[in-house]
Amino acid sequence: MPADCVLVAGFPSSGKSAVVRWLGRQALQSARRPAVATLECFPSEPRPAWTVAGPRDVPWRRWTSGDRCPDHALALRLPEMRDWAERAGADLLLVESAGLCGRCSPYPVRSVAVFVADASAGRGALANVGPMLTTCDLCVLTRPDRVTPAEREMLVAAARAAGRAPVLGLDGLTGEGADALWTRAAALLDGPGEAGLRAALPQFYCSYCLGRERVGILDL
Repeated sequence: MPADCVLVAGFPSSGKSAVVRWLGRQALQSARRPAVATLECFPSEPRPAWTVAGPRDVPWRRWTSGDRCPDHALALRLPEMRDWAERAGADLLLVESAGLCGRCSPYPVRSVAVFVADASAGRGALANVGPMLTTCDLCVLTRPDRVTPAEREMLVAAARAAGRAPVLGLDGLTGEGADALWTRAAALLDGPGEAGLRAALPQFYCSYCLGRERVGILDL
């Protein structure tokens, strides 16, 4: 299986795809062989153009969660993603999670866990995040140009209060901050193997996951 894995998580529209794109470009410049795996609820965006625009194609594949919770589905699919990346000749697997639930955190122990937050969403957005933020290795604030320097400082303070991870900024359009992000991530890469999850996921299936439509607590 690939020697290293970087898993990027965050709420929808927070800029996860941009973080993966710039990490991939930086990895290519560092002579790494990245592969990109994404987990989505439904097939949506086409294959990212950057994966076929460079000197060589970057292996890319989409998985969908189907009827499962997307974060649980990612935990189930991680070994399959690693095996696929190995067959594709990659030595670095970049994984983009659906990241819908702040309570869930499908970060493997032996991976670089990157949490992505939209700076323009404000401090309140960080207050609603659980293990996805508190157990990450790096916290990335995207769209930093949309807030004032004072607001950025408050966001950084809020992120550091929730977890101990370094907080970095990244402009998804220009790539400003990508070099610092890759330098930090590359220094944390520690070899193969999932070795379990960093935090326990909630109950795997509830009655709603299995198709229940009735509202309220059923009498036993």
